[in-house]
Amino acid sequence: MVVSGLWRGPLTRHVLHCMPLYVVPKAQSTDWQLINNQSASLFSLNSMADWSMVMGYPLDNLAQLGEWLIRKHHLKPRACFITWKLDISKAYRLCPMHKLWQIKQVMRVKGKLAVMRINVFGGSASSAIFISLNLLLAWAAEKKWFIESLVYINDSFRVDEEGDVDKYKPYCVVYPAQQARLL
Repeated sequence: MVVSGLWRGPLTRHVLHCMPLYVVPKAQSTDWQLINNQSASLFSLNSMADWSMVMGYPLDNLAQLGEWLIRKHHLKPRACFITWKLDISKAYRLCPMHKLWQIKQVMRVKGKLAVMRINVFGGSASSAIFISLNLLLAWAAEKKWFIESLVYINDSFRVDEEGDVDKYKPYCVVYPAQQARLL
């Protein structure tokens, strides 16, 4: 059931949309997972998205990682290489949403309404927004720190020569040099 209402605030009069919210068990865990169904009803949030704007984001893949490994091995056939990966999935919910979209992301919990001001899982545009953020970070890393990496949704990965390492001081751990720089 979708609950709608009027919001009278700094944006004058706009309709609030409250999508169904479920809690289900997490796979292979005793924890619970919150599910926000943004496809429920005829006037769901996902039906309001312009699909041409959120589909078709280019993703790097394992084939490109394989090509990178082959290229590195061809340049230095006797060298040993390591592959590293960074996962920034926690940043998914840090992406702020426009105020006019925030009022469409309302949750009802224990009878109270909460406006979600951040990117939420389940939205048709959510992954495109997050991928754009990760690609922006990868672009900045390449242009500012000369760290070229491949990006796949919430992961950045790279192939480097074994032995090229640096200590990452905040964790007191040794990582591949480019990974330490990216962190």
